[in-house]
Amino acid sequence: RKPPTEIKPRKNVLIRLCTIECDFAKPLEGPTNKDFMNDINSWKKISNQLFVWDYVANFTNYIIPMPDFQVLAPNIRTFAKNKVTGLYEQGDGFNTEASFDNLRVWIIAHLMWNPNLDTNKLMKEYLQGYYGAAGPYLEKYINVWTKALARENAFHGCGSIRPFYMNANDFADAFDYFNAA
Repeated sequence: RKPPTEIKPRKNVLIRLCTIECDFAKPLEGPTNKDFMNDINSWKKISNQLFVWDYVANFTNYIIPMPDFQVLAPNIRTFAKNKVTGLYEQGDGFNTEASFDNLRVWIIAHLMWNPNLDTNKLMKEYLQGYYGAAGPYLEKYINVWTKALARENAFHGCGSIRPFYMNANDFADAFDYFNAA
């Protein structure tokens, strides 16, 4: 992924970087993703055609939540700010229910249109429109994962095996919110 030091790509060469080893619990501009950002910064100096292949699913265990809603907007803003001209957000096309992938796709589509939108407002709009009265409980359910991951300050990649960041109280709260929904 490191750019060459002695040559520059021609104008017709597309550079594609992927975020596969990044920490999706924290924004790309944070310290846990420093290597990836160093590479983007180096490539943007020598190429005007940067594409990013970003991961928004847990490919090791599709059934557990992918608590990345809090980084979607900051990461898309980072791509826009850093001359990324193409973005592929690879999610889970097979198990669309476990991690609210339809919600994630809806939010990403809106953020790619306008990176300055508020993820929380987008989430509320979708959950209310799609799930009706159950929407607020599902938002609380989703927030349980996000808060647990933030509390543990854990690395969460696109290949995390289990939701190690959640404790028994988190699971109980998530269960209650889901049942209420």
